[in-house]
Amino acid sequence: MFPIGNGWLGGDAAYSIPINGDQILWLFGDTFTDLNHTGHRSFPLMVGNSVGVSTRSQTGWVMQYFYGSDEARNPRAFFVSQKPGIRFWPRHGFYWRGETHVFLSEVEHTAPGPYGFEITGTQEAVFDVKSIKNNSPVQYREIHTPKNFLIASAITESRGLQYVFSTLDEYGRLGRRPVFLSRYDGRRWEYFSKTRQWKRGLYEKDALEAVADGANEMSVTYSESTKRWLMVYSDKDIISGQIFVRQAKELTGPWSEPKVLYQVPEIVGSERTPYAFTYAAKLHSELNKDNKTLALTYVVNLDEDSSDRKRYEDSSLWRIVKPENYRFYVPVLTYVPIPTP
Repeated sequence: MFPIGNGWLGGDAAYSIPINGDQILWLFGDTFTDLNHTGHRSFPLMVGNSVGVSTRSQTGWVMQYFYGSDEARNPRAFFVSQKPGIRFWPRHGFYWRGETHVFLSEVEHTAPGPYGFEITGTQEAVFDVKSIKNNSPVQYREIHTPKNFLIASAITESRGLQYVFSTLDEYGRLGRRPVFLSRYDGRRWEYFSKTRQWKRGLYEKDALEAVADGANEMSVTYSESTKRWLMVYSDKDIISGQIFVRQAKELTGPWSEPKVLYQVPEIVGSERTPYAFTYAAKLHSELNKDNKTLALTYVVNLDEDSSDRKRYEDSSLWRIVKPENYRFYVPVLTYVPIPTP
């Protein structure tokens, strides 16, 4: 589903937006680019995001990747910030009335190493995905969000509205990541309050926690087989290898306690790999094959030892850029049984 090559050597996130029955837009985070087709990963050639379009063919899905470049053929991200030192990481999005809407986190790198970054703002990008091959223009608009509020951890459509699950990432202070629900019609926001009423706005202090502890990246999809909404995400303990599911009859809840949906074999199974960790688990109902299984993606990455300061600060030494590890930092697609209610 996510072939390496043709200028693309790996990325994470893997949010999907169905365009129609035969096309899917994919949103990737930090991406290893390869404009010169050398076949080698290099952090100086990594951009903050890229996108892909999967098109159904008689033999399966065919992927085409997109990102930009400047006049000197240096790679550029698909979504580009005009603010110096800021890159965009994609959140989820939706396709509505012929336009694609994608929410973006503004990211500033604040320290050496893979975890030295801070989220500084939020934007919404709007563009015509059907003209993507012709460099369709992207329009950006700023969305004012509270500090540490990660918009669009997951989006799902119901009755013509986009239901947006967002995360308050205050794990350091709260020890958890509460999730809140809002809805959006492309113009106006409403949030679900503690009085179980919809109120105008994206988020306020009286917003109801949809779940007490979720994740920064998730999916919310509907199972026709069980008549339940499914919220799927990776364990915040990134070395546990566990992917959780919560269930609810209504998007407004109540949501069940999390149960293990899948255990990542690269972490806890026969394919266990030293230094591996996993994140970014999501369901993709547009890829479901039948009414018994669910299409699931996740990402496996390789950690670095911060105690080895020289190695930690020199990205050319990181495990993930070694050719023998190119199967990592590419979304993995698998199929899992539909959980019982």
